[in-house]
Amino acid sequence: MNDKEGILLFQLRCKDIKNQSMKSLDGSQHITNVIMESYLMSYELDSKAKYYKEHDWVRVEKDGSCLIGITDYAQKALKDIVFVELPEVGDTVTFGEVYGSVESVKAVSDIYSPISGEIIEVNEEVEDSPEMLNEYPYGTWLLRIKPSNLDEELGKLMTPDEYDELCSSEG
Repeated sequence: MNDKEGILLFQLRCKDIKNQSMKSLDGSQHITNVIMESYLMSYELDSKAKYYKEHDWVRVEKDGSCLIGITDYAQKALKDIVFVELPEVGDTVTFGEVYGSVESVKAVSDIYSPISGEIIEVNEEVEDSPEMLNEYPYGTWLLRIKPSNLDEELGKLMTPDEYDELCSSEG
């Protein structure tokens, strides 16, 4: 299976249809249907990943290690990513705690760990080319983790459908 398999595309649309009462110049009342449609944001989800509420993902690999990164929704909200600060191999990360930051032309945001464990690999390529997160957020992982409490913490994370609901409510 290649990296692009398992990616789902969701598109949020907001349609608001209202009956509005309008008065014409002569004082008569007209009922008009007004349809407003706006595309809030479209984003991809990885069907093999689990999601943390702060817009981070984790994917368990065949060897038992976990890759973590930021979601497509997060990178689109940030816009052009220009810098990523990550910890070092051998450090530990804790579920729900900040382990790094991502800077865009718009803001600097903390990155939260969706899983606890020891960092066994840091994606140095993304440190040199942070714009990769904008191009393919699920193929551009940040850390490879040797998990310390995998089963319990995976149970606290969201499925793609649950994460989609969260994003819809924020939109």
